[in-house]
Amino acid sequence: MTDTFDTNQMFLDAKRLRKTPYKIASLPELGISSPADFFDRMESLRSRAVAAFDKGCYIEYLSLILLDIEIWLRLYLAGRGQAKGLNIYSDRIFFGNLIRRCANAGMDQVIVDELNFINDWRVDYVHNYFKKSFDYSALLANRPRISKIPRQLGLYVARTTGKIVKDASEVGSPGDIVVLL
Repeated sequence: MTDTFDTNQMFLDAKRLRKTPYKIASLPELGISSPADFFDRMESLRSRAVAAFDKGCYIEYLSLILLDIEIWLRLYLAGRGQAKGLNIYSDRIFFGNLIRRCANAGMDQVIVDELNFINDWRVDYVHNYFKKSFDYSALLANRPRISKIPRQLGLYVARTTGKIVKDASEVGSPGDIVVLL
């Protein structure tokens, strides 16, 4: 984990990679002190999801993927000015309701359809787990599609709610999340 964020290096990397830095609104309750902190946490979440899947812990895999998605949905709402009253640790909003709030806030229908797919599939999968005839490995066929959703959503959120950063003075506040796109 990186304790400091070198803004000059970010601009050099952006130029070298021919990418643009975007600043995304964060969630105060996440306690993010640097962009590196955010991305370290998200990478840890994704690594744990992969490890869970590899060990055959499919419900844990789904739970971790959904947490990744939930964070991006909440960041989207924050970027749209629609996060008032939300707190990832205490509001207990259902995942489907979170998707609907994002749709109502203007999220692209293609993204909403993918989110509804994973939500509907998750509900069926978890509820059918207790049926004697249920195939626990049914997740295998849908894993490629499911595993793409968090990254697609993260890129979408950054592009649609992020602000292009043109100067070092525009970043560096605690909680800033900066991505290169």
